Amino acid sequence: MHRFYCKRLWSSHLLQHSFPKFLATSSSKPPSPLIIRYLINVCELPPKTAPAVAQKLHLQRADMKQFDAVLDLLSSVGFSKDQIKTLITRQPKLLLMRAETNIKPKVQFLREMGYSTSDISDIIVSCPSIMSRSLDNYLMPLFEVLKEFLGNNAEVKLAIRRGGRFLQYDLKQTLLPNAALLLDEGIPTKCVPKLVVNYPKVILQKHSDFVKLVQWGKGMGIPPLSSTFTLAIVAKFVTSNETWNRKVKMFMCLGWSEEEVMTTFRKAPFFFLRSEEKVSKVAEFVVNKMKLDSKELCKYPVLFMYGLEKRIIPRFTIIEVLKSKELITRDKKFLSAFCLPEKNFLDRFVTKYVDRIPDLMELYQQQVSLGSKS
Repeated sequence: MHRFYCKRLWSSHLLQHSFPKFLATSSSKPPSPLIIRYLINVCELPPKTAPAVAQKLHLQRADMKQFDAVLDLLSSVGFSKDQIKTLITRQPKLLLMRAETNIKPKVQFLREMGYSTSDISDIIVSCPSIMSRSLDNYLMPLFEVLKEFLGNNAEVKLAIRRGGRFLQYDLKQTLLPNAALLLDEGIPTKCVPKLVVNYPKVILQKHSDFVKLVQWGKGMGIPPLSSTFTLAIVAKFVTSNETWNRKVKMFMCLGWSEEEVMTTFRKAPFFFLRSEEKVSKVAEFVVNKMKLDSKELCKYPVLFMYGLEKRIIPRFTIIEVLKSKELITRDKKFLSAFCLPEKNFLDRFVTKYVDRIPDLMELYQQQVSLGSKS
């Protein structure tokens, strides 16, 4: 027998013998002991959480069968015990909804859209407020807009998984005008869906704010046709003015001019998001171990994006071994070796020389392993 069901039998017995027929709570009154017991003993909420959740419910004795129906439905369509607890905690009024006429049709709609059982539970848990919205007037139009914009259900699922905020917004007031603005400015069509899927918070902001962000990107001198334009506005979106100014000063401390900082940003906007600790460690390694001027990093800002221990140090170790054996020469362009995909680096700097240095691959793997543990 299902655990929830067993506990509801016990709870129903309490209702019949321990409490008056009609009970109600209000925001000005303490939560009902009846509701608190139900939340603890049936929904299995922690005793410390249950009173706050109960305060948001206005119940009568007759509602309890309705609550049982909601729990039964959630359990039957694949929600785990922990997911149900999370739902009730975040959206207590879910218990007040009618399982068959309110909740079940929305679950069925998501299933017809191609979502798996786990997809459906994840979506609803991430944004439980959608259960209180109209299926015909809100959810169906919302999914239709997303599908039309992104092209297929797979991309819609990915977008929602990465940004549940889609389910809380009027896309006709945010997504559509913001996307139209990008296209009008000349952003390549393929870049807009990528922005939607990967950085939903950026394109879901208020249209007037989004206009300012796009104008800022253009003011930075980044052509909208450039592949870095959308990355630049994402980087600016997540960086406050105070943090932005601090980051500029941080890179200028490496000996860069302000113009070099801005030029490098236009080239690789996301390097600007690295922590001060990460920037300091990479710059220190380049200067002290590689014996290069820190300004060389202006040409390869992507190095700030890579793991020092997992990528930069292991590759540098191999390059130094090859140099010591006079198998390669090293000039300033050797930094490009750190930007190569893993397979290409192995082909050009490891596999190629294993006949002459048999333990080269083992040395590289050891260095990568050490980096993974650090």
